[in-house]
Parts: sequence; C-alpha cells; structure tokens
Amino acid sequence: KQQPVGEVAALNTLAMLARRRGDYPTAAQRLRQALALAEARQLLPSQANTLSNFGIVYWNMGNLDDARQYFY
Repeated sequence: KQQPVGEVAALNTLAMLARRRGDYPTAAQRLRQALALAEARQLLPSQANTLSNFGIVYWNMGNLDDARQYFY
C-alpha cells in the first residue's frame, strides 16, 4: 500500500502536470485531494507544499487575489 506522503506527493505532481497543460480545473481537483489527505494524516510539510501549489495554479490562472492568500 502506498504511503500517505507518497500519495500526497503523487497528487501534487499530477496537479502540476495538469497546470502545465493549462488544465486548471484538474490541477485544482488533484490539489484538493492532496490537501484532504495531508490534513487527515496531519502531514504539515505536505500541507504547506500543497497550499503553495494552489497559489501557483491561481497565479497562472491570473487570479492574483486568491493566489496571494496561498503565498502569505
């Protein structure tokens, strides 16, 4: 069975690949999955990484107000 940290990392990687393709809805969906798992398992570094990735996705979408919330 996959370790929670590995699963969160995999979901973050899939999200960033979707972001590179411009598929922001899929990127956000994968990040929501990653964040839920990281929060459920209290994986604080994984939560921080996932939240940062949310900021990157929102930034790429041009939604700077939402992006700023994840960077500060």
